Amino acid sequence: MANDRPIESYIWQIIKAGLSFTAVILYSQVLGAAGRGILSIYLLYVQVFLMMNELFVGSALANWISKFGLRRFIPRIALVSGIMLCLVGLLGAYFNAIGGEKSSTEPNTRFSLMLGLLMVWSLVLIVQNVAMNFFQSRGDIIEKNKWLVGFEGLKVGGLLILIFTISQSVVHIEQIMMALVLGGILWVIFCVFRLFSLRAFSMQKKSENESIGHTWNEGIWAQIGQITLFFIYRIPLFVAARWMGDAAAGILANALLVIDTIWIYANTMGTIVHGRALQFANQEKQEKITLRFTAFSFWGTLLLLGLW
Repeated sequence: MANDRPIESYIWQIIKAGLSFTAVILYSQVLGAAGRGILSIYLLYVQVFLMMNELFVGSALANWISKFGLRRFIPRIALVSGIMLCLVGLLGAYFNAIGGEKSSTEPNTRFSLMLGLLMVWSLVLIVQNVAMNFFQSRGDIIEKNKWLVGFEGLKVGGLLILIFTISQSVVHIEQIMMALVLGGILWVIFCVFRLFSLRAFSMQKKSENESIGHTWNEGIWAQIGQITLFFIYRIPLFVAARWMGDAAAGILANALLVIDTIWIYANTMGTIVHGRALQFANQEKQEKITLRFTAFSFWGTLLLLGLW
């Protein structure tokens, strides 16, 4: 039986959202609306990078792991992610060079630090994506949610330590990002140890000789829809920052975060139905589970909207 009890899963998702919202409140308070807007755009760039990266190494990873095991995909994940991160570094350096900041040493230094932190943060999120897909492939939704709650908890803890120990009156975005990165690295260390304890990197004998070449094409098609939805949902942030300023982008980012709290219920149901479907090879059984949880998701979301 999959470890995916719906109510408990939903509770863990709510806790995660609460911690995530707390982190946003903390760095919004110290950075102000404009600083929050700038950081939102930086993190949005990271999300765009991850969406592109997952064309090849993430979109249908849980499906592939359940059939072939994680170890078969580690070389691909490392290669593609490494190439993508190198391209991001080169593009960042190029746009910084043509942006007219070459005349001042300090802006270049700050930009290089921020770019490095964002690249490390991207790497943390890549590892997180792989680990969460491994738990998803096993149907361990509860454990997956607990790890995500731990991730948000470390972010909040890092920000609290930064805010209460820093002596200067002005907190820079680079310092906030560094606190997030350090919390993320600590989380990755603990999570990788857990994956080793679950023998996540062991070879599955039954699929050792099966080809995984077809998964390249599957990943691209599976991710196109995600990319479309992402841009529909996030383009307003770019528009707000461009036409209305960083402060407006910060306010809009917080408003979208509130909207996300309604979506959590449907996301929980979707995660559970995916995890359960992967445990059954029978297509009819998969369809019954999907229809049942689609109804749960629709009526539950409608109820939450009414209460809101």
